[in-house]
Amino acid sequence: MDALPYLQSHPPRCVAGFNCQLIDLPEFPGDVRNHCDPGFEFEDYPTCPETAYRLLCPCGSSLHYIHGYHFTSTEGKAPVDLFVGPHFLECAACGKQAELLDLEKHGYDAELGHGCYSFRSCGTAGVFECQTCGRQPSETLIIFSYSGVEDLLASPDEKTAGREQDLFDWVTVGATCAKCSKLQRVTDYECA
Repeated sequence: MDALPYLQSHPPRCVAGFNCQLIDLPEFPGDVRNHCDPGFEFEDYPTCPETAYRLLCPCGSSLHYIHGYHFTSTEGKAPVDLFVGPHFLECAACGKQAELLDLEKHGYDAELGHGCYSFRSCGTAGVFECQTCGRQPSETLIIFSYSGVEDLLASPDEKTAGREQDLFDWVTVGATCAKCSKLQRVTDYECA
């Protein structure tokens, strides 16, 4: 079963506070290609359905400030600066704020009651800043990846029927700076 048409016409509930404009999958600078799990060798790993949306405020504006938490992880070989959730957007035009992503509520593990295993609410609350221009509003985009969704759609059960779009296992948030038009990865999470 081809899951993509269903997923494209059913954005996940985490973006219900926005008007979702379906877009082609963007390529972030430095990415080999878009994929549901960029840590795997692409040749050996099957692709999975992905959907991408540009988020618009109900007022019609496409420009937002992305809120989250600035955090430096020291778990790897070198410190890594992260921007972790929960995330919400603030419309640059009307000031409306709406939740965007909270891994305790959204994604495969959270939807099925498996908990949240990602960094969350760590560090200092703040706004995502363009690497070139600093604090600027941006067009926000979000990409959802789904492995195994074809099986869920083909054989739904009482836990998943009608909720397949909410069972994404990877999510990426991106921002295109309003000043320099540079596309940047804000954050991404494995959700399963």
